[in-house]
Amino acid sequence: MVRGFYLRFGEGVSEEANRRALALAEALLRAPPPGLLDAVPAYGVLYLEYDPRRLSRGRLLRLLKGLPQERAEEGRVVEIPVRYDGEDLPEVASHLGLSLEAVKALHQKPLYRVYALGFTPGFPFLAEVEPALRLPRKPHPRPRVPAHAVAVAGVQTGIYPLPSPGGWNLIGTSLVAVYDPHRETPFLLRPGDRVRFLEAEGPTPPEPRPLELLPEEPSLPAIRVEEAGLLDLVVDGGRFLGGHLGLARSGPLDAPSARLANRLVGNGAGAPLLEFAYKGPVLTALRDLVAAFAGYGFVALLEGEEIPPGQSFLWPRGKTLRFRPRGPGVRGYLAVAGGLEVRPFLGSASPDLRG
Repeated sequence: MVRGFYLRFGEGVSEEANRRALALAEALLRAPPPGLLDAVPAYGVLYLEYDPRRLSRGRLLRLLKGLPQERAEEGRVVEIPVRYDGEDLPEVASHLGLSLEAVKALHQKPLYRVYALGFTPGFPFLAEVEPALRLPRKPHPRPRVPAHAVAVAGVQTGIYPLPSPGGWNLIGTSLVAVYDPHRETPFLLRPGDRVRFLEAEGPTPPEPRPLELLPEEPSLPAIRVEEAGLLDLVVDGGRFLGGHLGLARSGPLDAPSARLANRLVGNGAGAPLLEFAYKGPVLTALRDLVAAFAGYGFVALLEGEEIPPGQSFLWPRGKTLRFRPRGPGVRGYLAVAGGLEVRPFLGSASPDLRG
């Protein structure tokens, strides 16, 4: 069960309001009370998400009153080299009646504040752009903006960490990656940091590779995939307290069914299990397993025999399990006793399909 609410400290782009939102978010994230699911600061707003079975809204509000309302210290100053070669740079200059050199100089003039990370992991929303450089978003977003693109829109500028759709005006390329899940510190920037852009030349960083959350070689091989489904994902309870970095919660779409499948085999509620959608996989057991299936979209068939829902079953070595669509749902969950082997990233092995 999830509940959430917003606290608003100001309107528009307000550094003072952002400081207050960040101060409370950081204090909560340093020592999160049981039941707090996320604390996401953005501009002058703080979004709080909680489990009402473990933490009431009233208690959370009382906790906030005892927390610092200002940050103890300012964020870091980070210099980011930019090659000004963006696809929209000539159009931006023409629209604003400026030379290319003037556009570059105006973009490098401010010391920007990171008001939020979001949209994709590590995407920094930076403000404020000089008034002479402000122009609206493009009328039609691009279906794909390349990784490391530097862009402007309205009072904001930002850097696309990953290839993604986007409607901002592309003016350059960052020569450092603001997000790379393979680095010891995946996120170059944090909310409250300040950024200065510097014109530079150099190679474009490689596009960040997705981080594999399953082991290359399992320590105890137990299941062979004979045929993949349309969307098979190993998920756990989800990635909590990561919204301030732009991370999605991920986890199971049908959390009650996932918890039920795990409970039926004696696992913890958030143990890693298999989620599949629309068309299930075909799987063969490589050793005797205790398994359970839950979900409203499928019927489980062991060697063609239907498995009664809502109970665990023995999945003998060498036997094949299939799933037949049925009912209004489109997802199913398969749990095995002991869970599936994973390599968590920032507290969870659930994939973020955005990167």
